[in-house]
Amino acid sequence: SYHALATLLFLPGVLFARQPLHLGFSVALIVFVVVECLRALDVHPLAPAIDRFLRRFTDHRDAGLVVTSHFYLLLGCALPVWLGGTSDVARLAGVLTLGVADTAASLVGTRYGRHKWPGSPKTLEGSAAFAASLCAASGLVVYALADQQNVGSALMLFALCIGLAALEALTEQNDNMVVPLTMYAAVHVLLSDKARFHAAPALMATAAFAAPSVLPAGRSIITRHLRNSKSR
Repeated sequence: SYHALATLLFLPGVLFARQPLHLGFSVALIVFVVVECLRALDVHPLAPAIDRFLRRFTDHRDAGLVVTSHFYLLLGCALPVWLGGTSDVARLAGVLTLGVADTAASLVGTRYGRHKWPGSPKTLEGSAAFAASLCAASGLVVYALADQQNVGSALMLFALCIGLAALEALTEQNDNMVVPLTMYAAVHVLLSDKARFHAAPALMATAAFAAPSVLPAGRSIITRHLRNSKSR
């Protein structure tokens, strides 16, 4: 999985070579833009080969002219690093959610998933694996890097992982972008020691960031339920 590959590529850079990684992300983004322009503008002889390669990794969200999935994956890993901050867990939000948790969710959901979320192809088993692996990986980062003062209590971290698993399953936006940025924001505004005295505004800020991604899914679930009720 390219998510697992992202972990192997980006984790050492985030921990030990942050400035070179900043440059690497920037160069990769430029290359992605140039390649996508060649494909979208149908520049021969490169465009057909590029299109065949990229279409192997697309879904219904790439139905338009521009293929965006690879941009979201790159930016999901890069933006927490570019934004910086005081917490190593926050800077690793992209690697933890996409490289670790999303990979675990895909493996478990594909092999053992039996119960699906309402209105979503994703399974509860996959989401449980997402939350458990994210919580374990984040706890390992806290322990290994002594980041406890910037993460808060273990209970809050566990609750955040469950919330992110639900967001990943229910969002109608590209989860490769939404989930890492939500985790980055939540770690800074909900879990840091300085934010404990401002819990209500922090909760509102995080909810405002995540709500546009979840509300459409929730609305479709409610609409489907009402239709089924009327048909009985």
